[in-house]
Amino acid sequence: MRSSRAAAVALGLLCLAAPVRLAAQELIDRGDTIAVRPTTAWSLTVGALGAANPDYEGSNDYGFLGAPLIDLRYRDLFFLSSRDGLGVSLIRVGGFSAGPLLRYRFGRDQDDNDALRGLGDVGGTVEGGLFARYQAGPWVAAVNAAQGLNGGGHRGATVHATLGYGGRLGEAWSYSLGPSVTWASGNYMQSFFGIDATQSARSGYAVYDADAGFKDVGFGGTLTWRFWDRAAVTAIAEVKELLGDAADSPIVDQAGSSTQAFVGLALSYRFTW
Repeated sequence: MRSSRAAAVALGLLCLAAPVRLAAQELIDRGDTIAVRPTTAWSLTVGALGAANPDYEGSNDYGFLGAPLIDLRYRDLFFLSSRDGLGVSLIRVGGFSAGPLLRYRFGRDQDDNDALRGLGDVGGTVEGGLFARYQAGPWVAAVNAAQGLNGGGHRGATVHATLGYGGRLGEAWSYSLGPSVTWASGNYMQSFFGIDATQSARSGYAVYDADAGFKDVGFGGTLTWRFWDRAAVTAIAEVKELLGDAADSPIVDQAGSSTQAFVGLALSYRFTW
């Protein structure tokens, strides 16, 4: 009964997190940085993130946003998180785990920046897919592949891979760092970086077809100070470079920048039972 109530509360909080877009999305893409792996049956981590990041992916204008952090886990089997989505580890062998994934990808509003005027909005997308994770000592490799499921969103697919190395710096400090790479389908790329004839007439940009390919490469890391047994402050930083048709899009090449940075600070508290 207690676990059912906790799951219901966390699901409600996860829905409240949906309107906050860029700061939360960067945290989702960064992956596996805030939540502490549970050592008890259930763990619930709650907190808040403040971050400086581009107005849209490809922008050279930055703003500050806040986002809630909610992460509910049952051992290493189940997770429900504003960062990772909803997933179940159906395969667990040694340091390897894999299973189905359901998550929400935030959309984009044309009012987010003057460079987007006339392009219309990209709706939020429910994505379904698979995740895989392998840990060997301080090394963690993770891959997730997801497809857009609802018609109002991007209707495309992405594959995101990270390689991380982490460890402790004394009793209260820990860190993680490593590279990442993202591949995106043509539908995804066209939704966020392409410009069709109607958008061209409204915005003044030339028609641009964005094809499938590698979307970005990046490098980032976290530094966590656990100042109390259950409370921590985490600094997050990442720089990524847009590639291919994403980098060549008029909203990036003409109105923005292919180099994207993200800096955030999170405060979290963990409950266990």
